[in-house]
Amino acid sequence: MAVLITPNQIGLREDLTTLDLMGDKLTVMYNKAKKGVAINPHHEWLEDNMAPGNASNAYVQGATFNFSTTDTKQRMGNWTQIFQNLAALSRTSIQSKLANGNNFAVVSELTFQKEKAMRQTARDIDAAMLTGTSQVPTATLPGKMGGIIQLTNTANQYTNATTGVLAWDDIDSGLTKMIEAGADPDTLICQPVMKGTIAKLNRTEAPYQTVVYADQKATKGLEGHATFFEGSNASVEIYADPRQAANTITMFEADKTSLEVLGRANVENSIQFDGIGLAIVTECCLKLTHSKAAAVMVMA
Repeated sequence: MAVLITPNQIGLREDLTTLDLMGDKLTVMYNKAKKGVAINPHHEWLEDNMAPGNASNAYVQGATFNFSTTDTKQRMGNWTQIFQNLAALSRTSIQSKLANGNNFAVVSELTFQKEKAMRQTARDIDAAMLTGTSQVPTATLPGKMGGIIQLTNTANQYTNATTGVLAWDDIDSGLTKMIEAGADPDTLICQPVMKGTIAKLNRTEAPYQTVVYADQKATKGLEGHATFFEGSNASVEIYADPRQAANTITMFEADKTSLEVLGRANVENSIQFDGIGLAIVTECCLKLTHSKAAAVMVMA
């Protein structure tokens, strides 16, 4: 019988050339939001409302005008937040041969660490856009941006009527509020435990339009994989995100959300240690151009 012998197995590193970097899926808000420019640490904008169309707006010839003061525009704002992620190589790493056989650690490994830091920054910004709470900067406290929930108009924040039960009407009412205000909602974010429940509301088998929330498993629906909820006025993509506030559904129009950047910089060799350092710094905030372009529903 022939025997195949392969000597010198020590040191073979085939699998070390493959690197799976997880995490890109959890950046739904960051990816969907438009990108803009801020010009002040407290970024401000204006919003206004219009009344529904009035088909009876008709007057006779020669009618007099009865003037009244129009509504005042609302002044909105959000604080910018400085995000920082570091990439660094020690002197030993620079002089060493990497596991994948690349001898140019200064170039290739630092480039990889820089790209990783940039991706991590996007994840951090996305988390703040989703659940951030604003904080006014002081000499000792950093400024923090308010997230989508904090920027949403209080009239569009509500709790479902029945404890433990999620109905089609609950979500549809939030979408209707946005439609009536002039928005075009397209995105819904919830915790993974709720994704299967919400998707099930579209189905025709019993119990249609009413699902017991507690019956769903936490593994229902994977992060980053979108399904749909079909409302009476709009269809929205459902994204699961475990960082979402507990028992909370957030809906918004992507075109009316924007990531406003005040400054972005790569600070090289700023880290005082024996090696090479690079800091990825981004200062930005979330802008919701109209607070009624989003809705938040909390399970009772």
